[in-house]
Amino acid sequence: MVSLSPGARRIAERLLAGESLNDIAAPGDPARGEIEDYLASALGSSPPVGLPADRRAVAYADGASRGNPGPAAYGIRIVAGDGTELYAEGRAIGRATNNVAEYRAAVTVLRKALELGLDRIELRLDSELVVKQLTGQYRVRQPALVELKAEIDSVVRRFESFRVRHVPRERNAEADRLANRALDRL
Repeated sequence: MVSLSPGARRIAERLLAGESLNDIAAPGDPARGEIEDYLASALGSSPPVGLPADRRAVAYADGASRGNPGPAAYGIRIVAGDGTELYAEGRAIGRATNNVAEYRAAVTVLRKALELGLDRIELRLDSELVVKQLTGQYRVRQPALVELKAEIDSVVRRFESFRVRHVPRERNAEADRLANRALDRL
């Protein structure tokens, strides 16, 4: 018989009821760690296959719009520290501005990182405006972006560690390629 703390028992009960671990407990919560350790030992495994042992990765995101506003898409990519690509996707999102596409890319890649079980993420964007808005250096005024920034703020609280960084366009080329490929298929 396994002895779990009261907090870990509550989490286990909610998991059995079908709730997501990320919705129940934040990374770094001791009761969550207890549940994760228990499950890893019970299943005889460590992190899921392909997931870095330190649950750390770099997320790249880029949005594109032809016409601004016009047909829009995003490209996202998640890469482990050793360079292993954990996830990549390009998807059309309908009609939007370039900034909305950039924000949608950021929201999507962060949600995917959580879904993959990552705890520590560095988000890299080539949009200096969006990076400065996410870090609070610039205010967000456009209503659509205010909503998307609030969504990002909510998601990043679920990571143990989060950092956003501006990179030159050439260092975000793969996410850009994925976004443009999605636009080309329209």
